Amino acid sequence: LNKALEHLKKEGIIGSKNGFYFLAGRDFLVDKKLKSYCLSPGKFKKAIRVIKFLKILPWIRGIAIYGSVSLGNANPGSDVDLFIIAERGRIWSGRFFINSFLKFFNLRPDKKNSRDKICVSYFVAGDKLNLSATISPDNENFYGYSTAQFIFIYEEDDIGHEFFAANRWLKEKFPSWFPYPINSGRKIKSSRGVIKTILEKIAGVIPEKYFEKFQMFILPEGLKAMKDKNVDYWIMGEGEQ
Repeated sequence: LNKALEHLKKEGIIGSKNGFYFLAGRDFLVDKKLKSYCLSPGKFKKAIRVIKFLKILPWIRGIAIYGSVSLGNANPGSDVDLFIIAERGRIWSGRFFINSFLKFFNLRPDKKNSRDKICVSYFVAGDKLNLSATISPDNENFYGYSTAQFIFIYEEDDIGHEFFAANRWLKEKFPSWFPYPINSGRKIKSSRGVIKTILEKIAGVIPEKYFEKFQMFILPEGLKAMKDKNVDYWIMGEGEQ
């Protein structure tokens, strides 16, 4: 590999700076990358503070950070993308409580401001962890690469490990890939707690179908069409929640 890199440098195809390699004439990307890398820890801390509350909400089993923040490639205006695993049969319920909490505390991104906001645009049910069903030839590079960058901050019953075991196709697509070894300081204690248990019992008297009907009623028409395609998955763009 080193020989190949040196050959490409001699040919003027690539350049190097501060240990980074780049296509010729794009050395400005090094400074941009370093600045982005320095921004990510701060965004991680802010996201973790919010996740400590989100984990208490009913039927939330796992929360991972992905996107620009997990890649260490954020800019000052970046929001934080979260991947949510809800209890089996309770994806609509979990989605309702997550979005209600973020809406109430003005933590969701919008067209005017997305800086450090929390974007929860990716939900799955706990028994539908294999995301290959959501990937098509049109989006396989984007969603495949995004999935490979998931960093589980909160997980119950080691569901993060279960998730990656269910997505072995990642290893086929990215042979050198392995789950990100998260620093213990960023990991949130996985105990469910009394408050969450009580909330689930109280909210559990409302059938899942009512949470679904309410959200389908308020969703934009374009997103309602997703229900027929992915009943147990929700993938939405920024500001579409």
